[in-house]
Amino acid sequence: VGVPIQMCMNVGIEERVNKDNIVRLREAVRNGAHIYPGALSICLDGNTYNQAGDNWKELNAPRPEVRERIAEDLQYGSIVKRHVIKGDIGLFNRAPSLHRQSVMAVRAVPLEQKNLSFNATICDPFNADYDGDAMKLHFVQTEVAIAEARQRMLITKNLIHARYGKLAIANDQDQVSGIYLLSHTNKRRKGEWNPTTGLGYTNEGIPYMSAASVRNALGYVYSQNRKTGENRKITSLPKDVHYAPDGTECYTGRALFSHLFTVLDCEYVSAEFQGNTPQVDEEGNIIREGDELDEEGIIIKEVDEEGNIIRKGGKPVKEIVRFEKGKLIKGTLEKNAFGAGGGSIAPSFIYHEGYEKGLEKLAEFIEMSTRLGLAAHRLVGFTMGVADVQGGPEARAVIDEQYEEAAQKIKAVQDAFNNGTLVRFADNHDEQIFADMDPVAFMEEKIYNITEGFEKAILEPIQDFQGSGNPMQISVRSKARGKDSNVQQMGGSYGLVMV
Repeated sequence: VGVPIQMCMNVGIEERVNKDNIVRLREAVRNGAHIYPGALSICLDGNTYNQAGDNWKELNAPRPEVRERIAEDLQYGSIVKRHVIKGDIGLFNRAPSLHRQSVMAVRAVPLEQKNLSFNATICDPFNADYDGDAMKLHFVQTEVAIAEARQRMLITKNLIHARYGKLAIANDQDQVSGIYLLSHTNKRRKGEWNPTTGLGYTNEGIPYMSAASVRNALGYVYSQNRKTGENRKITSLPKDVHYAPDGTECYTGRALFSHLFTVLDCEYVSAEFQGNTPQVDEEGNIIREGDELDEEGIIIKEVDEEGNIIRKGGKPVKEIVRFEKGKLIKGTLEKNAFGAGGGSIAPSFIYHEGYEKGLEKLAEFIEMSTRLGLAAHRLVGFTMGVADVQGGPEARAVIDEQYEEAAQKIKAVQDAFNNGTLVRFADNHDEQIFADMDPVAFMEEKIYNITEGFEKAILEPIQDFQGSGNPMQISVRSKARGKDSNVQQMGGSYGLVMV
């Protein structure tokens, strides 16, 4: 956690002098209270209960020779109340504390700023966001408490949520949409290749990038060894090479993500689970329950007597995501795969490495995958404008037709209410009684059912028009941000939201 230097100077941590730290602590005493990194006071004999005046020395003296004399008096066993420095342990908390992981231990990083700062990856357990949330940081004082906080309360020791066993800390928002961009299938762009941007799509619609752009992106991806403090950087490229039509050496986004398992020596990861991304046909349209495909893999569309497509309104069929020995074989990665509240591939680390070592390896993988997700936005690109949330002319024609149909149904209900014949809309005896006793409430319920059916029906043509590469669909399908209701409201029709 980034801590303002002014806060580091105001908060003291008591450290006992020994042969390993005496040089550093003497330098802190020489700096005093007003020079960072310095110290606030010292207890010469190390007995904090001894309140004798000559035992405690405040370090506010402006003259450096006074502080130098005190520093020379320092001995083994003395206690120095020094400034907070890099690596000190603090307990990070955001109210209200609703579960165990509302309070976790963090390592301090002093920075020239005026606020506490932390990685967006750890927002979820604190239920935090960036709209002015107040966070609290309590610095641990005694050696025993510090050791216990390191062993039990560090964020890297609490990756798995204590309540429901899924990842509490993992990819979120931009990081999630980034790994979606690397692994999704865009059938409407299959066979494309742009040598200027170094971006293309295979004949199956899987994105691939030039080796030059991949090397540049991997420069942003690293993890930290918690024991040595050294960064592990990626200096190799994936083994599976894909060649562009002009012969350029490239790598698919799926190979790029799978390469993380090789770098971290965890190619044992295997998993299969249902993702959140819907399956699509060869034209990029969502496959729904009840749909049938022709020999070319395209949905067989049924039409009515007027030539309009009959939409069955079935639920989308979700993709199956499969990892085999550290390789993504099929499916699109999103929050279900490796996001906060999901993490279907996370258990493999613990099953193969054991709990302690598994968490260490998992922490490194989270660091690398989150940074790769952010780098993916540089590789593939991600922007959103007004046109991206609209349904387009084809979808609009379908929506207008459905709107007129729903409007006629609502008008019929309102006319029946005005004429006192509302009971004919009752589907059973109970509804007849309801219509007779409270006609206003019965009318409102019938109108709500009509509008709800209309709002659900318009989602299908919008989704088919936008496709898997649309920024709005990327946000929703990856679970990075937004829901289907946002797509429906912005692209089709906005109505009253039931609470």
